[in-house]
Amino acid sequence: MIKKTLFSFVAFFYLFNLCTAQTFSIKNDKQSHVITFGNSKLKFVLTYDHQCRISKMFVNGQVVIDTSAGIYSEIKTLNKNFTTLKLAASPVISVSGNVINIGDIKYGDDNKMINESWKFVINEPDIKFTLSRNISKAFEVESVSFPAIEFNNVHTWEGAFQGFGGIAWFYLFKEKLCT
Repeated sequence: MIKKTLFSFVAFFYLFNLCTAQTFSIKNDKQSHVITFGNSKLKFVLTYDHQCRISKMFVNGQVVIDTSAGIYSEIKTLNKNFTTLKLAASPVISVSGNVINIGDIKYGDDNKMINESWKFVINEPDIKFTLSRNISKAFEVESVSFPAIEFNNVHTWEGAFQGFGGIAWFYLFKEKLCT
């Protein structure tokens, strides 16, 4: 009898540790066109009234993004600048469980139409952000931000991983002409 009770307790304790609740929150204020979402470490505020951008970002309670731009997409050509900071129409939002899908993020002009979709999957250890982009036809660009991120202060971070495996150390770029 003692062995069965001990086994049951150990099995219950093990399963309890595996089944801890996910702590995430998603609040969509449709009237203000703002979604606030996050977990215990990260919190985002996404604004979608004729725009699509992360307007605020908190890391461990500290505000790291609270600018007029924040996190957004941008494509610059020689003559024009296309961005998700100003859209002709508001994007389409859908929330299901811990997933936020934002579709019909359309920007550009009659000759160069860009259509994006953003997806956020919120879990306790992380928030995964997937951005997909379709372009109506090929065109020449000067720069592409996929996405652009404008922090309140460059000194918030000590470094950033680059897509090719390198690291940019921000403390080296404190002043003009440091690059």
